[in-house]
Amino acid sequence: MTEIRDLARQDIPVVADLFQATFRKAGRPASPALATAMQAVLFDHPDHDGRLTSKVLATDDGGISGFMGVLPVPFELEGRRLSAAVPTGLLVKDPKSDPLAGARLVRSFFSGPQDISISEPINTAAQALWDKLGGVTQSVESMEWLRIFDPAGLAIALAGRKARIAAPLARLADRAAHKVTQRFALTPEKPRGLEAVVVDAETFAAAWPDLTQPYALRPMWEPSSLRWMLGHTAHIGSRGPLTLALVRDRQGTITGGFAYHGKPSGLAFVLQLLARPDAAGPVLDALLAHAKAAGCVAAKGRTQSRFLEPLLRRGALLFRRHTAMIHARDPALLDAVGAGRAITSGLVGEAWMRHASDDDL
Repeated sequence: MTEIRDLARQDIPVVADLFQATFRKAGRPASPALATAMQAVLFDHPDHDGRLTSKVLATDDGGISGFMGVLPVPFELEGRRLSAAVPTGLLVKDPKSDPLAGARLVRSFFSGPQDISISEPINTAAQALWDKLGGVTQSVESMEWLRIFDPAGLAIALAGRKARIAAPLARLADRAAHKVTQRFALTPEKPRGLEAVVVDAETFAAAWPDLTQPYALRPMWEPSSLRWMLGHTAHIGSRGPLTLALVRDRQGTITGGFAYHGKPSGLAFVLQLLARPDAAGPVLDALLAHAKAAGCVAAKGRTQSRFLEPLLRRGALLFRRHTAMIHARDPALLDAVGAGRAITSGLVGEAWMRHASDDDL
C-alpha cells in the first residue's frame, strides 16, 4: 500500500535518485548538485509557503515510490490576485506494479488550493491524466520554434563535443551560404527605432510589471522573488551565460524584453520573450539579432500566440514534441489563456529550474 503525503526536506536525496533514474542516466546515483538544485526550488524559493506543497507516494516500509513537484506562482488577472501551481517532475518508480499511482498524484495536485494549474509540455501519458481530470490543451504553446542563423554551425552544435573538430569547416560553409543565398534570410534584421539593452537581474525584475502589463493574466512576483529565480537559472552551465535585456523605443518606453541562455557556436535557449501586441515583430527581431551577434548559430524557444505570425514571417521552423496544458475552474482564466492574453510559459514553467534544464548536473 502507498499513501500520498507532503514532500519533506529529508526526502530530497531519495527523490533526486528517482529523478535521475527516470529523466537522466539510469543506473547512476544523483549528484549532490542535482539534489541541492531540487531542494532550492522546492523548499528555498521565496514564494514557498506550505500551502501548495510537493507530494510523494510513501510505502509501508517508509520508502518513496513516486513524486510530483509543485511550485506556487503568484498571478494576477486584470488586478485580481490569484494563485497558480506549476508541476515539475511527475514520476513513479514502478508504474506497472501501481498503474494508478500517477493518476493519484495528479488528482492530489488538482485538489490543491490554486486557482489555475499550468504545465510545461508533458508527454502522452501525462497528457492523458490531465485530459481525464479536466485539463485543457494549449495548442499554440505546445509547439517549439527554431530560427537558424548558421545551418552548418547548428549541425555541429547538435552533434555534440565529438564534432567540434569540424567547427572551422562549418564556419566556412556558413559564410559561403550567407554570401550565395538570401532565400532563407539567414541573418536576422535589426529592428528600426528600437534598442535592446542588456541589464542585470535587479533591473529586469524591477521592469517586470511594465514588461507584463500588456497581458491580462500574468505572474506577479515580488522583485526579490524574481531576482532569486534569475540567480538560480543563471547557474545553468550547460546552456551558456544568461542574457537579460529590455527593448526600448526612441522615447525610452519599454516595448518588450527577453532572457536567453547562449554561447558562441551554440544555441540560444530563449527562456522568456515578452512584447506589447503592436511590437511583437520588432522585439523578436531584437532578440534574434542579439543572439546572432553573440555568436549563436540558432535560437530556440516555446511558441506564444503573440509571436506565432512574426516567427513564421521570419523563417522560423515550428515543431511539436509534447503538450502544454492548463486546468482551472474559472472560465475567465481559460478564456484569457485561449485568447493569447496570458503568460503561461518561460519563467512560469520549469525551464528556469536547474534540475529540469541543466545537463551538467
